[in-house]
Amino acid sequence: MSSPSDSSPETPGFTATFIIYLDTYTKTTTENNGKAKTKEVKSTKVKELVFQVSESNYIKFLTTILMKHDKSHYRITERKKYTFKYLLGNSLVVYRCAEAMDVDNQADYAEMAKKLISEEPPKTVGDTASQDGSGASDNDEIAVVDGATELDQEIAHFHRLIIKKWGNEYDNSVTYIHQSGMEIPCTPAMIKDWARAMVCF
Repeated sequence: MSSPSDSSPETPGFTATFIIYLDTYTKTTTENNGKAKTKEVKSTKVKELVFQVSESNYIKFLTTILMKHDKSHYRITERKKYTFKYLLGNSLVVYRCAEAMDVDNQADYAEMAKKLISEEPPKTVGDTASQDGSGASDNDEIAVVDGATELDQEIAHFHRLIIKKWGNEYDNSVTYIHQSGMEIPCTPAMIKDWARAMVCF
């Protein structure tokens, strides 16, 4: 009969949607009156990543982020990693860099994974937008099915408001414009996460 292990079982993972901002810096050289001047130009790219979060897949997460941004030529190992910051919830709603948490190592990542898994939102029963992504008009009622909870109805309500405010009725797209002027195209998954975050905000 084997003795029980001292280590506690790992928390089960789940699939989460991440909105990843990657800042890159490129050095450019200009010449003025025969003198060369070098300056750094910052460029920010935004990607959406759907990833199966668990406490132990830290290296895989770092590698997948680089692949998503076409930076897979940078090799990630146990001894060669990079740090990142994260905001729990929806960055479109709580975009405050001062509140972002640093992930510097495996322990930080495991803690992040636990928080994400423990705060996994319930599935939305009803939705205000049709499957083709079209927006709702002012007179549309919030579409929820029988048995929907009050939380489901709140999520559906904010989903409708997001599409109404940021949606484009000509191509049925939704684009969030941050206060910095950055335009962020929103996928249906992003809109749902945004609506959930607004309910809990």
